[in-house]
Amino acid sequence: MQSEKAANLISLLPDDWELPQAIRRRLGQQAGRQRCMSAENHLLLVLHEPPTGSEISFTGRFFLEATG
Repeated sequence: MQSEKAANLISLLPDDWELPQAIRRRLGQQAGRQRCMSAENHLLLVLHEPPTGSEISFTGRFFLEATG
């Protein structure tokens, strides 16, 4: 059973993405800064959707590459 904190972290990403715990722990609860994370042959890019108008906050866009 997952803890409530772990469930919050996973909710940023699609439910069917299987990620190593190392990436899940580093991701956090918001997209945050644009960055690249890698662990156990998984690469996660955390990018921002381009802002429109006078937006102050950024919407995260996530891209995953997993090699087996």
